[in-house]
Amino acid sequence: MALVDKMRPIIPLVDKPTGNLDTNNDNQVIELISTFNEDEKTICMVTHDSRYENLAKRQWYLLDGK
Repeated sequence: MALVDKMRPIIPLVDKPTGNLDTNNDNQVIELISTFNEDEKTICMVTHDSRYENLAKRQWYLLDGK
């Protein structure tokens, strides 16, 4: 298996990628994550930032563990 294959997980899990970042860096991180999704690959992202929820084709909301 090539090194590139090892660095590209089947489904990247991204947990609060924009937490504690300023707006400029927020946008850069989201742009980077979006490049992973350009070829219709699945990405699982957890965020509290509602500005980015419309980037997803599918969303799940959790409240009180449900």
